[in-house]
Amino acid sequence: MRQTKQHTDELVAALSRPGSYPERTGSVGVRETHMSWVFLTDSHAYKLKKPLHYSYLDFRSADARRLNCEREVRLNRRFTTGVYQGVAAVRLATAGRAVIGPPTPSAADWLVVMRRLDERETLEARLADGTVTADDLAGPMALLLRGYDCRPRPSIPAFEYVNRLWRSAGGDASELCRPLFGLDARVVEAIRRDIHHYLARNADVVAGRVRRKCLVEGHGDLRPEHVYLGETPRIVDCLEFDRRLRLLDPVDELSCLGLHSERLGGAWVPGTLLEHYVDQTGDQPPAGLAALYTACRGLLWAKLAIWHLERSPTDGRRWQEKAEHYLSIAAREARAAAATA
Repeated sequence: MRQTKQHTDELVAALSRPGSYPERTGSVGVRETHMSWVFLTDSHAYKLKKPLHYSYLDFRSADARRLNCEREVRLNRRFTTGVYQGVAAVRLATAGRAVIGPPTPSAADWLVVMRRLDERETLEARLADGTVTADDLAGPMALLLRGYDCRPRPSIPAFEYVNRLWRSAGGDASELCRPLFGLDARVVEAIRRDIHHYLARNADVVAGRVRRKCLVEGHGDLRPEHVYLGETPRIVDCLEFDRRLRLLDPVDELSCLGLHSERLGGAWVPGTLLEHYVDQTGDQPPAGLAALYTACRGLLWAKLAIWHLERSPTDGRRWQEKAEHYLSIAAREARAAAATA
C-alpha cells in the first residue's frame, strides 16, 4: 500500500504528541533527517522511515519500510547491546493520536524502536567539550572489529574495487566543479589528480587488500555522532539501505570517522584510530592508503555538503565553508598519498 502525503503528515503530527507512546514521557523531541523522522521520548527513540523513491531505494510501500526497519535493527545489533529493541507497528487512532504496538499484518507503518542514549557521551559531544582521550577510542575500536566478524567477509573482484574508487573520485570532482557551487576548481582537480596518481601507481597494492580478504561488511557511514564512549561503548545508525556501500576496507571506515573528527577539532583522532587498529589487528596498511581513503571521503563529503546550496540557497555560505573545509583536508591527504606512490 502506497502512503499519501496527507497520511504521512498526520502520522508525523500524531507521533509528535506524548500521548501516542506506550511509556510515559513529558515531551517528544522531533528530528528530521534526509530519510527518516526520529521521535525522542524521555527513554526511547522511535524512527519512522520516509516513503522515498530513488534509483537506489524504494520505500513507497509499507512492506518495503518494514523490511528496511528489520534490516536496520539486525545490522546495528552487531555494534550495540540493548539499544535496538525491535520493530513496532504504528497506526493512526482517534483524537490525533498514534497507537504503537506489536507487528501486525494490518499495520499502517513501522517504527524502529531504540533505547535512548545520552548524547553527551558521543564522540562528537566529547570532542566539543574537550574531554575525549586516546584511550577512550580503544573500546569503540574493539567493538567495531567484533561487529565486522559477525558477517562473512565479502567477495568482490579486486580491480572492480579499485575502479570504484577511481570512478567515485572522478565523479565527485566533476560535480564539485559545477560553476553554481563557486568552489575552486583548481583545488578540486588537484585532489582528483593526486588520487588517480596514487591508484594508477598502486592498483596492485589496493587490489591486494581485496584478495587478502581485508574488506568487511562495515558500518558504511561512521561519524562522531554515531560513536558513544564510556564504560560500554556503542556504535549506532549504520548505513542499512545499500549493502554495497557497507563493503569496504576497515581503513576506509576509520578514515571516514577520522575526517569528520578532524573537522570538529580532533586533528589527533585519525592517527590514534589507525594506531588502535594496527595494535588490535596486526594489519599494517600500505603507505599512503589511509591518506588516499581520507582524500576520497573528503571529496564525497564536500559534494554532499555543497549540494545543500540547491536546497537551501539562503544558508549557502555555511554549506560552502563546510565543503571547503572538507576539501582542505582532502587536498592535504591526496598530496600525502601521491607522495608515497
